[in-house]
Amino acid sequence: LVDSLNKIHEYKVTKTFYVDINDPERLTIFEDVTDKSELTLITCGGVWDVRIGTYNKRLVVKADYVEDAESRFVSN
Repeated sequence: LVDSLNKIHEYKVTKTFYVDINDPERLTIFEDVTDKSELTLITCGGVWDVRIGTYNKRLVVKADYVEDAESRFVSN
């Protein structure tokens, strides 16, 4: 991940899973809060459902910040 100052922040993926878009528990992925710096990415996944115009699942990728990563910057 690159911030607005072009500093690179490294994360390590810890978990990937699918969530059904109609699952009433789908928002619980945001309740697993810790004191660690984490990243959660959510994107479309599963099968395209032409009836509703979207995919039937969401792919969730969770990652933890790599604390001891070397400070690096993107060169222009």
